[in-house]
Amino acid sequence: MILTTTIHVPAISSVPLAPSVCLPGICCSTAHITLEDSRRLEQASSPATECGHCDWIHDTGYGYLLRLNARYHPALHLKAIGLSGACRRLVVTLMQRYGIHILHLDADGDLLPDFATFDW
Repeated sequence: MILTTTIHVPAISSVPLAPSVCLPGICCSTAHITLEDSRRLEQASSPATECGHCDWIHDTGYGYLLRLNARYHPALHLKAIGLSGACRRLVVTLMQRYGIHILHLDADGDLLPDFATFDW
């Protein structure tokens, strides 16, 4: 007896999604931030600290996920955390150029042209 399995693949809907459910983002290398930036992001993402950033800064194990739309003026919050000018410039520039809401800094991410890199 031969068993066959039929898999139903739903058709792709042509109905556009509401902007509120679409989150534009960019994934890039952690080489765009300094080692000190990484340490500060790690601390800020920890629920054990009382700094109140773990709801929008997440440690992925290989980098960080920043939910930039979770804060008004996220660059000012990043400055208050003590992140470098290069890191804040990356965030602000990507937000202005591409309207991103999420920035995924990943150890295996691509290097973006025209941004500083750090060897750590």
